[in-house]
Amino acid sequence: MNQVIQTPTVRFMIVAASVVIIAAGLRAATPLLIPFLLAILFAVVFWPLLDGLKKRGLSTGVALGIVILGVVVVSLIFMGILAASVSSFNTQLPVYQAQLTTQVEALAQMLTRLGVEPEQLRSLLQREDSNPFQIYFYILSGLSQLLTQSFMILFYVIFILVEVAVFQDKLRVILKGNDKAYHYAVRVFSSLKDFLVIKTYINLITGIAVAVPLWIMGIDFALLWGFLAFLLNYVPYIGSIIAGIPAVVFAFIEFGPGVTVLLVIGVFVLVNIVVGYVLEPKMLGEGLGLSALVVFITMVFWGWILGPIGLILSTPVTAAIKIVLESSEATRWAAVMLGTEADVQTMEETPA
Repeated sequence: MNQVIQTPTVRFMIVAASVVIIAAGLRAATPLLIPFLLAILFAVVFWPLLDGLKKRGLSTGVALGIVILGVVVVSLIFMGILAASVSSFNTQLPVYQAQLTTQVEALAQMLTRLGVEPEQLRSLLQREDSNPFQIYFYILSGLSQLLTQSFMILFYVIFILVEVAVFQDKLRVILKGNDKAYHYAVRVFSSLKDFLVIKTYINLITGIAVAVPLWIMGIDFALLWGFLAFLLNYVPYIGSIIAGIPAVVFAFIEFGPGVTVLLVIGVFVLVNIVVGYVLEPKMLGEGLGLSALVVFITMVFWGWILGPIGLILSTPVTAAIKIVLESSEATRWAAVMLGTEADVQTMEETPA
């Protein structure tokens, strides 16, 4: 029996069946997974503040109380702004749909004067799968899901921060006498924390750099589009492109084809050039170096498992997996498979 199990074909079938079962279980547990994973992300962002207060001489209890108070205040402000934006958008949706039709007709007339047949543009807009508002419905479903579970996420964040305050001490006691395992665990958590914190700060700069110019230009829901840029910047390569589509379409709806739409496109292009080619390499170095194919596959997978929120969480979750894999010699090959050419070169240069 053992010889049969050890054959490559049977092992592959067992692994494939296990992946299918795990994926089905994850999808069934989506209502529980989403708030928990988001809470971990938010808790890690506040972790350095907790450490900083403790290093300044505050006791763990006092530092934890200050951080939790800050989390509650920031969360309430954020939830209020987001709820107001979503509610206002839903209320004004029929007006925007009518404006979109008007602006498309104006664009069609412009194309006609240029000798271009505009009928395909009209038919494209009438198709349900290519209507620009389908993008908004998908985004709003994710934001509504986030708002619905916001209080549960807040409670998770508080309890995770309480646990984080004593986690390293617990780890030291559990792994007492096993320094190798302790340093391995510390390295994994430290790498993940550093990546998420720096990436979140970069995303925050991106969101502000997008929201402020849009607000100055008078684009409706500028804060919402800035928040969307903040979230989707967790998805490398294509996240910034996806984040720019709603703002560009809204600029078209409000102002029609013209200079404003070009300015909005220019804002996103400029911000992403500065962030992607200057700020992010400087702050993250090579970062985690996930390959473009891996990013796309994991985005589709986690989007299927968790819905719209899965698009945001796909890269942090994959990053966590890659950090765990590359922290051990036995599994580093798997981390290389998830990475880029730089990971291959690093492994080749590492002595066997």
